[in-house]
Amino acid sequence: MGDGESINATKDPWLHLKADFCVENSHIYSGRDELVSAYIKQDTREWNIPLITEKFVSEDVQAILFVPIPQRRTRDRLVWSHSTTGVYSAKEGYRFWQNQVWFMTCRKFRTLLYGCWENYRQLGTKNSGRYVQLSGIWFWRNKKVWEDKSTTPTIAMDSSLKIVADWRDVRAKNKTNSSVPKSKQGSQRCRWVASGEGILKLNMDASLFSGAPDFTVGMVSRDHKNTFLVGRTSCFRAPVSVFEEEAIGVREALSWVKDMQFNACKVELETDSLLVVQGIKNSVINLLEVGEVLEQCRRYLRELEGISIHFIRNQANRVAHKFSRITCLVNCHHVFTSPPVNLVETLVLDSHY
Repeated sequence: MGDGESINATKDPWLHLKADFCVENSHIYSGRDELVSAYIKQDTREWNIPLITEKFVSEDVQAILFVPIPQRRTRDRLVWSHSTTGVYSAKEGYRFWQNQVWFMTCRKFRTLLYGCWENYRQLGTKNSGRYVQLSGIWFWRNKKVWEDKSTTPTIAMDSSLKIVADWRDVRAKNKTNSSVPKSKQGSQRCRWVASGEGILKLNMDASLFSGAPDFTVGMVSRDHKNTFLVGRTSCFRAPVSVFEEEAIGVREALSWVKDMQFNACKVELETDSLLVVQGIKNSVINLLEVGEVLEQCRRYLRELEGISIHFIRNQANRVAHKFSRITCLVNCHHVFTSPPVNLVETLVLDSHY
């Protein structure tokens, strides 16, 4: 849903919580042709709860209020709900129907595969190689189904045996590496690293409190000496997915960079959401609600010079995470020119790594 100007509230499929995406017993709403936009407060971009409660049955009221309203006006879009991008293709349609048939008619074969997988996980011995071989055979089966690439049984079996050999080599190396102290394994990738001189580092994270109808975005900027420069928290209505929540956070961080004129120097924006970073950089068409947010992020990156976006692990994003736990009112924000008390210890720990 975008602005709701082209969605019929009682006839069109638009409710996420419903199996068929439509209102319950649509016949009770016969003769009504209201658009979804009629139930949105245009000035505050919120649902008109009293009007919705008056016009719909309780089951539909809950489903309607669950649908997020974009804070910026966007057009409505027709999407394929069984795809991660909302784009329909023959491949996606085939996959959907194959999954339906697989679920309904192949219970015995699924039980066999699940049993093999459990044995593979539990045995951890040379017998597990049999199940790795099975996965290799399944790989070539998928090649035929999805890419129409065929091979001979001999090549398929040789490939499966090679997978087994590689798998055993990896297990042997893992056993060797397990004796190395964890502090020496990948420590560089699990901590915050200061930027180079003349470069600002802006860390961002989003947090959703359990049971709350909104989420908070925290942003912290530091220089190459790990000096706290400025921070900001913003609160928004909770979206449908964590993916969209993190994408909104990145968009707000980029907007803040533009408003504060951080782009006068180089800025490195860091987030612990790999999906968002990949979604922005890949430029894949996404018709779901999050697609519009990703496109807004790309527009900001094209407008702003000297800014880059990177993925980091959540262990290296602790300051931004704690900042995002500072609550504020919905659709409002707070700016901090000095770090809050609960953030000082984490800042000190980052500077001593």
